[in-house]
Amino acid sequence: MVMAAAERIAATSVDGSAGLPCLALGRAEELQRSSAQDDALRRGWVPHAIVVVGSLALGGLLGSVNGNWGRVALETGGSIAVGETVIWTF
Repeated sequence: MVMAAAERIAATSVDGSAGLPCLALGRAEELQRSSAQDDALRRGWVPHAIVVVGSLALGGLLGSVNGNWGRVALETGGSIAVGETVIWTF
């Protein structure tokens, strides 16, 4: 996909500068839409829900198995924090 994008940009340039402004503008808008869609997919509510619900489910399972709810609460909170950090920095 990156190569295809580079080839499309190269097709709208002449000697390193923008060739046809209308083509370059259209390509820039296409890239911006693609980037916005990708960002919405990676940072939308679904990844956050998966992290929170998954962490709580595993925390509940661990807590019911070993009964040490204090430690499980810390681990679940840490799991949610790490998951959210990965989502926002990816």
